[in-house]
Amino acid sequence: FRVRTAIAAVCTTRFSIVFMSLRAFKGEGGLISHEAARKKGLLHQCDTYEEVAAFIKHRPTIFFSHEWLARDHPDPDGRQYRLMVDSSRHLCDLAGKTEDEFFVWVDYSSIPQKNTHMQRMSISTLGVYASLCSYFVVVAPECQHSDTRAKCDAQSYRRRGWCRLEQWGHLTSSGTDKMFVIESLGNLQPISNHSAWVDDSIRVFEGDFTRDDDKWQLVDVVLGLWSQTLV
Repeated sequence: FRVRTAIAAVCTTRFSIVFMSLRAFKGEGGLISHEAARKKGLLHQCDTYEEVAAFIKHRPTIFFSHEWLARDHPDPDGRQYRLMVDSSRHLCDLAGKTEDEFFVWVDYSSIPQKNTHMQRMSISTLGVYASLCSYFVVVAPECQHSDTRAKCDAQSYRRRGWCRLEQWGHLTSSGTDKMFVIESLGNLQPISNHSAWVDDSIRVFEGDFTRDDDKWQLVDVVLGLWSQTLV
């Protein structure tokens, strides 16, 4: 029963998936919270898996995956945001699409920040979100965490358990063909050039988690994602 439930969960959204148009994203000049974006009317919300599937059928979407660089804001100096904008420009060229046709998913804007109950429901669906988006971009410039002063870069990103889950979610549904990593401006690289990234992402439970009990929440999610590789 648990296995069947886990497999079904891969095609279920426990919380709505929320996108922002690339034009609106670029117009903000930095990452803004879900609540601020909602108040401005910038968010497009899909409530069911079927709605998401219909939405992305004709609209390319980018899932931005990154570490937070401060406790209260993911990107206080805008370094990651600038790389997101830069990478989106390259993806528009690659797809032969305009920024009006692209939509983006990024955690700070797409996941509720104030209501912790809705936030946890959304986080529990991260693997599904990542599996549905057309493109997956790891944003990992060399930075210093504003609060802990720890070094944040591609290596620290690869160690994060939640980041591994996001990568694994996209890998199981779409492979590495549309997965990229950007560490500096003008340097968007296919993730397939870095075999170690793929190896790390599979080992979700060996990654670093701020709360160890988060691993228990991910057992069914990872089980369901593994089923995708066997289809």
